[in-house]
Amino acid sequence: MSNTFLTNSKNPRLRMHECGQNEYWFYHKGTYPNENPLLYQKLINNATDEIIIWDPYFNVKPPNADQNIFQNINNNITIKILTTKGLDRSRSYLTDVQDALKTTITPAKDCRFGLRVINEGDILIKVKDFFTIDF
Repeated sequence: MSNTFLTNSKNPRLRMHECGQNEYWFYHKGTYPNENPLLYQKLINNATDEIIIWDPYFNVKPPNADQNIFQNINNNITIKILTTKGLDRSRSYLTDVQDALKTTITPAKDCRFGLRVINEGDILIKVKDFFTIDF
């Protein structure tokens, strides 16, 4: 997949880029640096059972604060996140994510959470194989 955005792919109503007619969307922080993607927010707010996030750039430290998308989550939701991080550089990442989610999602929501981190520093793993889609 190319890193070049399609012409006129920017959708300000969703704060995302749209590729095709309702085919897929992606968020680009450079396009909307200070705002959460509204489509992601809407999907998360309307989830009734499970949320699965497949994001190689999931960050919880300011200014990114990706945990904020869970502010209006429904009760009794299971959250699963797959991401990448150089764990040799940031040993506190797992704790940082856990603490950020605990701060954002109140215990009364009774949510379950799973996090899988692919270690970018492991030379035996090709991280791009987990996040590349060929069309």
